[in-house]
Amino acid sequence: MSRHFLFGNTKFSYLIDKKSKLPYVSKLKPFRKVSRVLTTGCTDKNAILQISNKKILFVNPSFSRSYTFPKEKIKKIQAGGWNYMILTDKGNVYSIGIVNNFEQLPFLDTKKCSEYKPRLVDFFKKKSLFVTDLLLGESTNYFLCSGGKLYASGFNSKGLLSEDIGVSSVMPVLIFDNVSKIYSGSISWGLFLTMKTNEFEKQKLDQNEKTQLFACGFNTYGQLGVGNVENCQKPIKVPIGVPTSDILTIVSSMAHSILVTKKKGLTYSTGSSNFNGLSNSSLTFKIISRLEDKKIVQVAVAGYSLVLTAQNEIYCWGFQLGDYPIKSQESSTDHYFQSNCSDTNWAIPQKIAINEIKPNNTLSISCGFGICFVDEIRKDPLLDDLQYILNDKNLTDCQIDQIKFHKGLLECRTDMKIDKIIKILSQFKQKQIKNFLKWVYLDKLEDIEGIRHIFKRFKIQFPPENSIEEDLLKLYYDNNSKDFSLIIKPKKKKKKLKFKRKRKFRKRKTDNGEEKGKENNNEIEEENDIIKIHKFILYTRSGLFRGMFSCVDEIINQVHDYSGKSIETLKILIKFLYTEKLEINENLPNKKLIFEELQDVIEYYQLNENSSLLSQLNQLKNKITKNVSNKKKKAMKKMKTKKDKKRKKKKK
Repeated sequence: MSRHFLFGNTKFSYLIDKKSKLPYVSKLKPFRKVSRVLTTGCTDKNAILQISNKKILFVNPSFSRSYTFPKEKIKKIQAGGWNYMILTDKGNVYSIGIVNNFEQLPFLDTKKCSEYKPRLVDFFKKKSLFVTDLLLGESTNYFLCSGGKLYASGFNSKGLLSEDIGVSSVMPVLIFDNVSKIYSGSISWGLFLTMKTNEFEKQKLDQNEKTQLFACGFNTYGQLGVGNVENCQKPIKVPIGVPTSDILTIVSSMAHSILVTKKKGLTYSTGSSNFNGLSNSSLTFKIISRLEDKKIVQVAVAGYSLVLTAQNEIYCWGFQLGDYPIKSQESSTDHYFQSNCSDTNWAIPQKIAINEIKPNNTLSISCGFGICFVDEIRKDPLLDDLQYILNDKNLTDCQIDQIKFHKGLLECRTDMKIDKIIKILSQFKQKQIKNFLKWVYLDKLEDIEGIRHIFKRFKIQFPPENSIEEDLLKLYYDNNSKDFSLIIKPKKKKKKLKFKRKRKFRKRKTDNGEEKGKENNNEIEEENDIIKIHKFILYTRSGLFRGMFSCVDEIINQVHDYSGKSIETLKILIKFLYTEKLEINENLPNKKLIFEELQDVIEYYQLNENSSLLSQLNQLKNKITKNVSNKKKKAMKKMKTKKDKKRKKKKK
């Protein structure tokens, strides 16, 4: 189960588990399935909790509302200064919020906007634009579409949207072309973007790299890193000693910006230290010496800065006025956010110690107005296993240009036979094939322009409608393509001993001379039960079969199952391996036996550590017990009503 830790402002006490003994860090009580928590940069009155890739939960002190996307998956949730926006896998953008003080809502009629229900931004759908990335500043929204087109809407503070400075643009406006990536922050008025070198030839760019880093917008504190404090209406090249291909992310606030590299995880900063967000003020990006020996994986900024290392260590420095900075590890035993502390230099990164966080778990950090969340992310075991076999090519049965893949999965996702698949894929480059296989295995869409042609050749709608879970469910019901069988011996029933009197019979012979009562075969073999399954599914989901297939060089098409489990439990387990969903019919006569046998399945078959089988099993148990109790109560009520009617008749 995923866990969540809250630092800072006590106004979020309605999210806090009051039973927790920790003084300044608390776990979220009712939301154990949440994968991430986000809050806006300029207000602390609400938060959005991402429950799954299709479901979100909006919470504030008075109420909470959930919303599920029926046919789309959440690709990205972005929090701005006042509102939220969601990007889906189909390139659609949804807006959540009602605050429109800078006309940042991209709607002409804002009466239909809701505080908790997502509303579709139909501007991009009408113009048939596919949005690939989304960023929200304090009062400006940025939408990166396919083809490198960058649109923006909201407050035109420094002339980015048009020449009329200070005039807002409600609907998105095209501001730049040939943009590859964009970077910003929830309370930022500036923008960082990587663009092709051909776009700005006048600035004498280095031709060694295909893209260069530019910045534009608000720059009063030098947070754009261009070497001055003048506001930039047009993109200006940012002098950095790092290639753009090595940039992991750039996050900016109102007064400073932080850049993180991919390979070594180094952190560079620029801007003003008026808010103690930086150790030293600088007009260009300079390395943070305190974190030079740490590999930074994530960064989040508001008035303060928060970074996460590869070893799951969290460092924080700086504070906003009225917010709660952290207490240093040296000065106190409580290493959490605390007010009224004047003995610490808040410009130096301080380590936050959370003893409950496991070192191997993946974390996510996010900042808001005087508050930050640290989320322990629960991995999806199905995608985690598919990621494993995408990298491990031991059991692959097809190959194109030294790129190996699994025949059954590719046939399932494309609805074509392997001969046609190989002909189509052989016409494309290796990078395009690898990016296409990421969609096949993990539902990831990378390098959209290169993949789009492959989808056209396969006659698949782009963006694709079916998810990997839906296609694997189809594969489960397709018995013709299953290439492996589990042989299960039926359990022998114990016969009751019965004592009978011995009787003597005469031996009667047939015309052939054989004795009656005996068949031609001396022994009758018991029929074994067979369950068919795809071999690569067993290899991906079960560590037991993975070890068996990797040790044996010969091709194996069948195996005897010696687990001792009944055929009903094994059928339920195999469907779970395809879908990661446990389905048990309530009308089964031997439910108790199935529940007992499924508890030992994870250890015996060596399933993924993050498997949700046991949690789903407990939920089904509770549902069944509730249904049984409700049925008993209804039956008791009927009996009472019948008895009351009989008594009334007798009295009459």
